[in-house]
Amino acid sequence: MRQIWLLAVWMSNAVAMSHGVAVESILRSALIGPDPEVVLHKKKPGQGNDMPGSYAEGSPLFEREQRHLETVKRQAKIKDDPFEMPSTTEMPEHPWVQDHFTSSCLDPLPPVSTTMQNVVVLAMVYFLVYTALAIARSVYHATGKEGMMRVMQGAATVIDVAPMLCVLYLAARVRAVQLGQGNPEKYSLPPIWMEAAMWIATC
Repeated sequence: MRQIWLLAVWMSNAVAMSHGVAVESILRSALIGPDPEVVLHKKKPGQGNDMPGSYAEGSPLFEREQRHLETVKRQAKIKDDPFEMPSTTEMPEHPWVQDHFTSSCLDPLPPVSTTMQNVVVLAMVYFLVYTALAIARSVYHATGKEGMMRVMQGAATVIDVAPMLCVLYLAARVRAVQLGQGNPEKYSLPPIWMEAAMWIATC
């Protein structure tokens, strides 16, 4: 194939020299085909591939991106800046807007829920009791005194229900989050009597 190509180039040069017509491009198109069209995309400096509005004017995708941003701004109810935080907590359904706009990031952090407080207390007491029980067993094996070990064994028997209580608390919390659509404190969920029952069971 290389020899054929060299022969064709030599023949084209010979014809061009004799007739004054460059036919190399004609032979190249016949043997290889036309050159592929190169599409250049102009982008604004300092903007990554995933940043909206990164294509510069004159780029083949500029108009398409501008139409997309206009749609996004209409859905997000933004007038000027596509990165401006929407004033309403109702988020549009467009996936790009849901990823880049969130009203919760400016809200203050909610207080620690009663469920989490009870779970943390039970977890701390559980591990403290079993740590003390391990120390008491070591003391018993070293000195033969079993008074402290018996006390900690009784405490461990009582605290064995802590994991089950934690699961019960978390189940109530998950249900409250489901009913409150992600904001159970807005609807006073879980109810007061349930939170009181959590504290009574923990104590």
